[in-house]
Amino acid sequence: HLALGELVDGVGEEDVHLVVGEFPQHVLRDELVFKAVPEEVVGRDAAVQEALDFLDEAILELKETEFQDIFDKEEEKSYVADCTIETDMEVRFPSDYINSTQERVSLYSELDRTKTEESLMKFTDHLIDRFGPIPKQVNDLLNTVRLRWIAKDLGFEKILLRHHNMTAYFVSNQASKYYESATYMQIMQYIMSHPKRTALKEANDKLQLTVKEVSTVTQALELLREMNAK
Repeated sequence: HLALGELVDGVGEEDVHLVVGEFPQHVLRDELVFKAVPEEVVGRDAAVQEALDFLDEAILELKETEFQDIFDKEEEKSYVADCTIETDMEVRFPSDYINSTQERVSLYSELDRTKTEESLMKFTDHLIDRFGPIPKQVNDLLNTVRLRWIAKDLGFEKILLRHHNMTAYFVSNQASKYYESATYMQIMQYIMSHPKRTALKEANDKLQLTVKEVSTVTQALELLREMNAK
């Protein structure tokens, strides 16, 4: 994980992409100049979050191995600890919307702790009350959080949104029960129903799905909702 305070010189704006799922360690265009974020703002939270992420991954691995028989009876199962969203789209808090860099960092951290639609709507109302109508970049940022939730439910470890394509990376553990799940079969059905738009391939022992003509966060969100339809 790369914290803001660890960013190095020489990173051009064109090389920067948003990483959602690692708040408050966002790599953001408007935060690059803020290279020395006070430790009390992100350092401690980042260390705790990293430890919790590691623990989540360890628990999931135990569910897949030593304690597999115990957890096989669960009807609803999370196969990934979290999903990371990477994109070069403008999904952020613009500096002309929230002037304070420290305030933006704090809000990214708060946003990462938002786990339900209800809490996300309260967060949105709070933004409007404090800063006014939400610009497109912020609305897309909020939808990226929704995208992350659904992607995790679908068993995607990572979503990449670039060049009008969406690439989704499946569970890394090829022995995972995920590949026998109804969720995985549902995604396969979606692929078979959209052969011209989708492509499934394996690279570096990882299965990935690419969907063409995904130019916005909203389009990606609608696509995953369609995949996740019960």
